[in-house]
Amino acid sequence: MTNLFSVFYFNLMFSALSEKDQKFVTNNCFKKLLDLADIHPIGIQVSGITLEKILEINPSLIQKFKKQLKNGKCELIANGYAQIISPLVPSHINYKNQKIGLEVYKNILDYQPNIVTVNEMAYSASCVDIFKNSNYSGMLAEWNNPKNCHPNWENEWRYHKQFALSPNNKKIQLLWIDSIVFQQFQRYIHNDITLNEYFSFLKPHIK
Repeated sequence: MTNLFSVFYFNLMFSALSEKDQKFVTNNCFKKLLDLADIHPIGIQVSGITLEKILEINPSLIQKFKKQLKNGKCELIANGYAQIISPLVPSHINYKNQKIGLEVYKNILDYQPNIVTVNEMAYSASCVDIFKNSNYSGMLAEWNNPKNCHPNWENEWRYHKQFALSPNNKKIQLLWIDSIVFQQFQRYIHNDITLNEYFSFLKPHIK
């Protein structure tokens, strides 16, 4: 049986957000994510700099987040201090980005995330070395585009335990994200499809 686990990305550094918008989004969207975690466990991906912004805007939400992490209501998914696209910058910048991000998670949340996301799903083989050297045990990466580039891959493989290997033969556990599932969820949020239609889309995965 497939276990479906949802990860929501919270990003206050999105270029279209003004400082005023940052406050509105924090006090509405981030609060609702935490309320959702009270009902059902979810993953929340947040960068270090966004976490600092949340602390500045509404410290009470950080306290609730800390409590939920401690009680297993949600899981923090890391992506460094900033959402840097790894293949576009030198490796020492990527290492530093993860190091500072982990320090912020520890200082603000007293939490050490075990899973990290490939930012913008822009994967390169060096990601594995960077993540392993940052003491992550697993990484989230997109299934759909790699599958399109490897037509010999079987669809069922996305449900099984996988590892990604670096050129230095380091390996990290790989957890696949389905971008089509997320796009369909966006369509539901924007009222393009109904909730029943979204459930119908998910149903074939359950078996």
